Amino acid sequence: ARNFLAFPFAPYNGVYSSKPFNNGHGGQKGVLVAVDLKWATYQANGGPLGSANPNFVITVNLNTAGPNTVSGTWTVQSVYIDNEGVDFPVYVYFPDSQFSISCPANSAGWYAVYTNARQALIAGIGISSGAIAAAQLTRIFFTDVIMVPSLDEERPSTVPNYLGSPSIQRTNSLLPGFGPPALGDQTASGNVIAVETSIYPVKQIILPKSSSGFYYITSLFISAPLIQSQYSTANGGTQFTAEFD
Repeated sequence: ARNFLAFPFAPYNGVYSSKPFNNGHGGQKGVLVAVDLKWATYQANGGPLGSANPNFVITVNLNTAGPNTVSGTWTVQSVYIDNEGVDFPVYVYFPDSQFSISCPANSAGWYAVYTNARQALIAGIGISSGAIAAAQLTRIFFTDVIMVPSLDEERPSTVPNYLGSPSIQRTNSLLPGFGPPALGDQTASGNVIAVETSIYPVKQIILPKSSSGFYYITSLFISAPLIQSQYSTANGGTQFTAEFD
């Protein structure tokens, strides 16, 4: 389990909002408490959250929920996490039971909760400077109604966060700085040499120069041992060369 207590933390700096909650499916009625986590409004180690401070914890105390204070018998049974439009996962941890739930990036869902307290830690993991610059916001609802767990992934497979090179950054893409899987959205133009005949077997595979972006080799069959691989600056550009026996 993650040690959320080891991360920098601060108390929730927003306004708690509580209101009656009616679950139309099961007819259950209760009260929910909402918190809006504006990550850009917090700091850690004297600086903003982001690449220099990627992990951060916000502490919430639901005893102070307003404008309608929850009753003395109110207990947390379910949590709804709206993390859509947010490019990092969010965790909710209850220190009394040491129970934690996690919501992936660009997702929203209902989660069952096991706790007897009204205090929780909300952690953002892998927060990027881009997410802070975009003022990404996570909204969380705590309720005393038992809800069926469910998860709605906004972008389940088309845009996972495949971290790209720290020095090569994509631009004009959905997630600059990340390299989505090779789905044909960008195709390199140039020569990929892979000659094989009965007289002249494969000797080299050369990838053309690319000023930015990423190469994904989706299929490669080699029947000869690799002698060496190297980068060169032939023809004024960088090339990757693999040489075989």
